Amino acid sequence: LGALGLLGIGVGLALAYRLRPDFVRRTVARALQGLAILRTPTQYLVAVLPYQLAAWVARIGVVFLVLSAFNIEASVTMAVLVVVLSGAATATPLPGGAGTQQVLATYALYGAVSAATAVSFSVGMQLGVTVVNTAVGLVTLMILFRTLRPRVALAGTRALVARSQRAGDER
Repeated sequence: LGALGLLGIGVGLALAYRLRPDFVRRTVARALQGLAILRTPTQYLVAVLPYQLAAWVARIGVVFLVLSAFNIEASVTMAVLVVVLSGAATATPLPGGAGTQQVLATYALYGAVSAATAVSFSVGMQLGVTVVNTAVGLVTLMILFRTLRPRVALAGTRALVARSQRAGDER
């Protein structure tokens, strides 16, 4: 199955390169730029790893608290399992892993709670995380564009994206 997946990715990349070689070159260059930190393991250990670990601890903590809020017997092991399976759900080509996340949460909580409780937990957590992420993103845009009006921040974002797309088309 993995070999078929790799073959599909290879065929897809070859087709994309044939149709839009410049786009593929730029995308690969950006991807390699993102991996550049791995060339210096010491720098990675100092500058990146602590933040990644803190992010994982925060995610596990949030899941632990949401499990408790849904009156599900929470443990660190259960929270880790839910975080890992929720991450796996994002591998599906659905927005936010919708549906897949609920199935995997039901699997993770199998035996601990009913399927209905597991699905409600997953939907509630996904909705809560989406609301918080949207609010934080909007506040960040308002700070970036130095305004207290959300509509002005969103308009500034649209203008910035349009400018960026025009610049990309000109290349």
